[in-house]
Amino acid sequence: MSLLLLNLHGMRYLNDAYGQGVGDDVILALAERLRESRKPSDYLARIGGDSFALIMSDVVLQHHAFTFARKMFGEISAPTLTRDGEHDICLAGGLASQTVRPNSPATPDIVDGLLKRAEMALADAKQNTRLKKLSDVVAAPIN
Repeated sequence: MSLLLLNLHGMRYLNDAYGQGVGDDVILALAERLRESRKPSDYLARIGGDSFALIMSDVVLQHHAFTFARKMFGEISAPTLTRDGEHDICLAGGLASQTVRPNSPATPDIVDGLLKRAEMALADAKQNTRLKKLSDVVAAPIN
C-alpha cells in the first residue's frame, strides 16, 4: 500500500493575483487530471484547499509507486487553461509505502505511520519545489 500526498504550489499567489475563480479553475483541472491518471483501484480525495491524497492499495513495491507518481506528475503538471488564460501547475508530492498482507486490515498504527512518513516526504518535496520552481516527488524511507 502506498500513500501519495500532493500539494499545489503557488495557490496563494494565483488567488491574490488573478482571483479565486482562477484558483478554482486550476483546482478543478488538477482534480480532473488526477482522476483521469489514477488506476481504478486507487482512492483519491481532496484533503485541503490545495491538497490531495492518493491511496494506491494494490502497489507492492515503493519503486513501482514512485515510478507511477513521477509519470503522473509529468502528465498533470501541464499548463492549465483558466478563465484568465493559461497558468502553470507546480506540484509537490510526498510518497510513503508499507507492506500490508492481503486481506489483512490496515491497522491504525500502519495508517498513522504511513501518513507521518508521507507528510515528512511532502515537506522535503515542497522545499525542493520552492527552490527549483519545478514539480517534485519525494519518497520516504521504507520502514
